[in-house]
Amino acid sequence: MKVIIVGAGFSGLATATFLHAKGIPKEDILILEKGPVPGGFINTVNKDGYIIETGPEGIRGNAMVANELIDLAGARDIVEPSSNISANRYLVQKNRLVKLPHGPISAVTTPLISFRSKLRLLAEPFVKNKDIPVESSLGELIERRFGKGVDHLLDAFISGVYAGDHRKLSASFVFPKLAEFEREHGSIIRGGMRYAKEQKRIEKKVGDKKKKPPFLLNFRNGMISLVERMSDGFDIRCNTPVLSIKKRESKYVVECENDQFSADVVVISTSPNNCPDLELKGKLPLNPIPAPPVAVVALGFDENDLPDRPRGYGYLSPSKEDRFALGTLFTSDVFPHHAPDGKVLFRVILGGRRNPERAKLSTEALVENTLEDIRPLLKLGDAQPEFTHVVRHKSGIPQLELGHWRVDDFRVHLETQNPGIYFNAIGWTGIATAHLADEGRRLAERIINQQSYPL
Repeated sequence: MKVIIVGAGFSGLATATFLHAKGIPKEDILILEKGPVPGGFINTVNKDGYIIETGPEGIRGNAMVANELIDLAGARDIVEPSSNISANRYLVQKNRLVKLPHGPISAVTTPLISFRSKLRLLAEPFVKNKDIPVESSLGELIERRFGKGVDHLLDAFISGVYAGDHRKLSASFVFPKLAEFEREHGSIIRGGMRYAKEQKRIEKKVGDKKKKPPFLLNFRNGMISLVERMSDGFDIRCNTPVLSIKKRESKYVVECENDQFSADVVVISTSPNNCPDLELKGKLPLNPIPAPPVAVVALGFDENDLPDRPRGYGYLSPSKEDRFALGTLFTSDVFPHHAPDGKVLFRVILGGRRNPERAKLSTEALVENTLEDIRPLLKLGDAQPEFTHVVRHKSGIPQLELGHWRVDDFRVHLETQNPGIYFNAIGWTGIATAHLADEGRRLAERIINQQSYPL
């Protein structure tokens, strides 16, 4: 066996797919998964004609490496692009939904930020910082560059993406490009403009003249369909938790409950909190990183009962609005095939760093409080859901908070001290599927370059 991958989540399967594309036969890759099925944080519930994602809603349509992964997995024929109406997004302000700007004119006229804050945004390229801290929270970075007037927007956005706290998340890991723009160009706007110009130059050079991609990509039967295509042909042993990884002579020995395997290379594709016991050189302590619980309440309605509902991608709620839910995705607007004809599907996100205790409420309490919260915002009137489904994540999205560099140091140190050991997965350097696809491809290239395989 040449390669063992611990974890059959998105990262493990992406790494395996890219390794195979670079010449390693599938029979030389063994994937060990502690759960009953592959997929990790990606899973899809198909129930009563509704398609409910328990994890991410899709993959960014403009993510080049993720699109390459889709092609390598043979999943292009089942891709479902998001609808154009999903360009409409909303923010809760004073107990009503206000459409977010998506163009220069709407940015000038939006009531979501004050006139003074708009002037501060325009002044960002001219604001100089004498001393840029080595590490900043995302909230500190944005306030330093744009002032306090956009704090509520950032608060809502981070609650929606990370279910986290922008005052605690590390800017260098959550949005590394923004930290880089400030550090290298002295301005996020100026750095962003130069980056966009360079990206256009690259696209022009390679002759990429395709039409603008959709915001998100999903699949015919949900995200699980991509997992199934990525898994096809690989030796995946489910219900096989890894107990320890040891070095024995020139091989690494991976011990499981009822078996053990050896390989030249071991890729640990589990989150930092789920690492197996590592009996390796130079081991450093790895403390658990925060992963507060999250609950998702899926609600299905007859569209005839909701004639005045807002249409679009969904809404987010800043913490100052003090609402029960972090936000709601208008799933059937984004992907119409996720609900039966004539039906409407919402996914309401609760808990996270802001209110972890809410994710632990009883199913009845979750549904009741959710309906009370969203009813006036979505203009539900007296309509009652025809369909409900609750998904709970006891361990939610890993929070890459201040001090997360210690986790990255742990990874780099162990990889350096133990050639042939590699780490990747959600929570090491990022969480988005597009980021994890990039990470998987880069790791596959490192393995090929460092191991000298006779391909």
